[in-house]
Amino acid sequence: MISTILFKSIERGQFSFLEFYQGRIRRLFPALLLMLTVSLLIGRNMLIGHEWRSLGAQVAAGLGFYQNFHLLHQVGYFDTAAELKPMLHLWSLSIEEQYYLVFPLILVLSRKKKWLLGLIVFFAMASFSADLVVGRTHIARSFFLPYTRFWELLGGAVLAWAGLNVPRWAESPQPRRLHSLLSLAGFALILTGVFAFNSGMAYPGWRALLPVLGAIALIGAGRHGLINRMVLSNPAAIFIGRISYPLYLWHWPILSFMTIANGHRPDPVKALAAIAASLVLSWLTYTLVEKPIRNASPPKPRIVPVLLGCGLIVALVGAEARHFAKPYDTATMNIINSWEFRGYPLPAGARQDPVSQRLFLGDNPRRKILFLGDSHALQYGNLLGELWRQRARNGTPPQIIIDHTRPDFPLDLSADEAADPGIQTVVLSSFWALHYLDGKVNQKIRCCGTGLMGVIGKANAPLTPTEMEHLDQRLEASIRQIQASGRHVILILDNSFGEETSPRFMLKRSLLEGIHPVSTSLDRATMLDRDGTARRHVLAVAAKTGITVIDPLATLCPGDHCITRTAEGIPVNKDYDHLSLNTVLHHIHYLDDLILRP
Repeated sequence: MISTILFKSIERGQFSFLEFYQGRIRRLFPALLLMLTVSLLIGRNMLIGHEWRSLGAQVAAGLGFYQNFHLLHQVGYFDTAAELKPMLHLWSLSIEEQYYLVFPLILVLSRKKKWLLGLIVFFAMASFSADLVVGRTHIARSFFLPYTRFWELLGGAVLAWAGLNVPRWAESPQPRRLHSLLSLAGFALILTGVFAFNSGMAYPGWRALLPVLGAIALIGAGRHGLINRMVLSNPAAIFIGRISYPLYLWHWPILSFMTIANGHRPDPVKALAAIAASLVLSWLTYTLVEKPIRNASPPKPRIVPVLLGCGLIVALVGAEARHFAKPYDTATMNIINSWEFRGYPLPAGARQDPVSQRLFLGDNPRRKILFLGDSHALQYGNLLGELWRQRARNGTPPQIIIDHTRPDFPLDLSADEAADPGIQTVVLSSFWALHYLDGKVNQKIRCCGTGLMGVIGKANAPLTPTEMEHLDQRLEASIRQIQASGRHVILILDNSFGEETSPRFMLKRSLLEGIHPVSTSLDRATMLDRDGTARRHVLAVAAKTGITVIDPLATLCPGDHCITRTAEGIPVNKDYDHLSLNTVLHHIHYLDDLILRP
């Protein structure tokens, strides 16, 4: 235990900060550099742009031992997107090394031995109190900040102090029953933390007491404790202990890269394969890298400068990862660029109301066209901006208003929209198939969620026929309300959607083969079946109310097949159900007459 070594060297007057940190470098850097280098090689081969840049930043933060601060400004540790961060696990190593920047200084400054235990306990209590206070309002800070986690490491320091100053307890074979009870209690506390905690609970806070006290009890029970004798002294447990550091380093990148390659968490078979690979790599790292350097006698004097130099090179490669990105062919880059496209830019010349989030193009109080709906109304924003500019060159265009803040029914006009006499035309555009859920929309892999690959990751139950009838009634009521004010209503049906249209399903990724395109196709019949329930209901309401209907499938599915990629190889959609910016600007014309007509 490092604390024991520190106590002994300081008591003998032989402590040296230089020697201590040289020892930490020899202990940590060989395996760490190997893992980071291999991860960079794999990542360059199979990660797309933003993922590769993120990996580089994580590598630099891991080598600089500030990964916890780097992650603090990103997604929470227990968020599902954490599985897409191959270097996530290095947050704990960073906190440990930050601790060892402070702890030796405390020991050196506490010259009087009788103050030492009290000083350690004081700092531990202060750190634990900070954990409790910060965790009430900022769980992520409580998790990642060093001063809220130091108390866990200081608990080990208290145990180390007791081992040196109360040797009888550790060495005495009697009473063995007490040793065994202590080890059983510690084991029970650890298991409670493993099985009782979940991602919905605040952590660390008081819950962290369970594993920390459990570990202290297990170690404090000594070699005579029942669990220590029967479980921890088992050859398999000893083997895991020996390779624990490289196992810690390897296990998460393997699981993370597998998740990224598959687009989902590994199934049980692949998870077992990942565990096996982690064990093999850890044993090889321990045997061929860590052990020879760690046990070299006498220590090679140049190894520390060499390790630091290699670390600086790897950190610089990570920090400047954008300059080392792998070049891809045009077909692959077209798909990657579409996949990395997160949202639509604000149309040129548009202004956005900061409160309502509505977009406004132009200013014509006498003639306005309102697009009302959800993100399927917003997706046409840049096309509408281009059409507005074309119309402006030949006369006075209408003002275009895009109200895309209506993810749910009813699609009623807001009070100011209803009172605006300039709004002569209202265009309804929503993802109708998502409203009329019948089980054929793969909700789990749609965009805009916080799950893996930025998808939703969850699904609502299909609607019953009665619930769909209620939607019909609400939609009809909305349309008739708009018509009653003398306005013309146009409804845009769903564009093509599905896995076949999503860029992320047009690429295959693997650890060894990297990234390459795969062909996808979507039959018109399949698309009509997938969207059939929503189309039937919406068209029935349209027929009853006499509104105009625009069908995007006439353009996107002109024959027996829907277009999934343009002639230039650019995906038609940017995700599962939204049209790409390229498609909107260059390949659809079913809104032209609405804006360009005099």
